[in-house]
Amino acid sequence: QDMNQPLTNYYISSSHNSYLDGDQLHSNSSPLAVARALRLGCRVIELDCWDMKSHGKFSKVVVTHGGTLTSKVSFRRFILAVKEHAFIASPYPVILTLENHCRIQGQKSIAHHLQSILKDMLYLPKQDAILTPESLKYKVLISICRY
Repeated sequence: QDMNQPLTNYYISSSHNSYLDGDQLHSNSSPLAVARALRLGCRVIELDCWDMKSHGKFSKVVVTHGGTLTSKVSFRRFILAVKEHAFIASPYPVILTLENHCRIQGQKSIAHHLQSILKDMLYLPKQDAILTPESLKYKVLISICRY
């Protein structure tokens, strides 16, 4: 298959609420759910990111389905799972869709974890680059939805 066309020319296997191991009201947020989706060939992973406070101050970013009874797990653990499992099923790019509910300190924490954990796997935009699956092999792209 020709993988040199623009990324927008392809259907991409994606996942909604990729981090949940069950329903979106009561289940666990789990890096294992993300690892499983990646090993099954999913190329778009969604993470809902929220600030967690301790004693009224920012503590860390967690992944959870806000306003529900789903568990809260450190964003860092999910990025470690992506790093370990992203390219087992395919060398083609993974797109992380971050549903961002964080304030500036949480956003800085997200950026830090993405850069420090993914390192060269993290795609950094280049001016006038044509994004193709072939040119993005072994790269993780970030898509942000700000709420």
